Amino acid sequence: MFRDNTLMATAKMPLLDYDNAVSLVVGARRVATEYWVGHLGDVLIRNGSYPPTLPPGPGPRGLAAAELAALTEIHSRCNGNEWRYAAGTDAVGGGAPWMIGDPCSAGWFGVKCDAVGEHVTQLFPNTRFSGNPLEGCEIPSSIGNLSSLEHLYLSNDRTPSHLHGKIPATLGLLRRLKCLYLSHTGVSGAIPVELQQLTNLQVFLMRSNNLTGPLIDFSGLRLLRNVWFDTQGLTGSLDSLATLPNLTFLQASNNAGINGSLPAHLCGIDCNAGGTNVDCSAALPANCCRVTGCGKGPKAPPPPPSSMGECFPQ
Repeated sequence: MFRDNTLMATAKMPLLDYDNAVSLVVGARRVATEYWVGHLGDVLIRNGSYPPTLPPGPGPRGLAAAELAALTEIHSRCNGNEWRYAAGTDAVGGGAPWMIGDPCSAGWFGVKCDAVGEHVTQLFPNTRFSGNPLEGCEIPSSIGNLSSLEHLYLSNDRTPSHLHGKIPATLGLLRRLKCLYLSHTGVSGAIPVELQQLTNLQVFLMRSNNLTGPLIDFSGLRLLRNVWFDTQGLTGSLDSLATLPNLTFLQASNNAGINGSLPAHLCGIDCNAGGTNVDCSAALPANCCRVTGCGKGPKAPPPPPSSMGECFPQ
């Protein structure tokens, strides 16, 4: 380890040139500029320019600067220095602590990148029992810089995160997003209308928060399979959800501000609108969407195993 240059060398790495090498340390990490490097083998150390010129041809160029800034802000705002990275709980990354090396090549916990290591495609900083709650922070608006993100899981139902503040409107910039898990967090305010732009979304999990205000118009999110926004102070009707051809599950219960007529289409899926003020025609099947005012008829079947699409259950 070169203290001044803060670089790590192993026998498997290509030979590089460094200036002003002061000392070589092999051992456990003690400060931010000392790292365990294991058995070095044959290592050639020589003077020269830094950084060295990369050889021609394809190779990893590192995570895009704006995306690295977004991850750094999540870590710094959300008490990242106290994250525990519990072994065996990383869903998609390499289990490595954040802020050491490049997120993609170093295998940061819960961070999965594309094949060339330039863009984050999946983000799971706090899986169940990870010891990484996003503690006492707001979701930074810079999260919109993760332009290739497809899976975003910021909390879980067993060991949830402890967020506060509003959902940033920049979440609507993540046009490739397929899976959004933002349940059990404590976020408040309205659901940003910008989320209506997430036309690739398959699963919308936003339950048990402190959200208020109107529901977004879901009618343009034609790929949605699962939608959850129960146990909050949301308002509006369920009309836009009745037009979704792939919807298999709806959890809308315990939102007293949701009203209007219960769409008949929702009686054919596994649906819960109990604890709302929707009106249920007697012509609809019995207990449609678990609304007691519905008439007689068969109960809707449970969702098929494919109802989560490409998303992970949490």
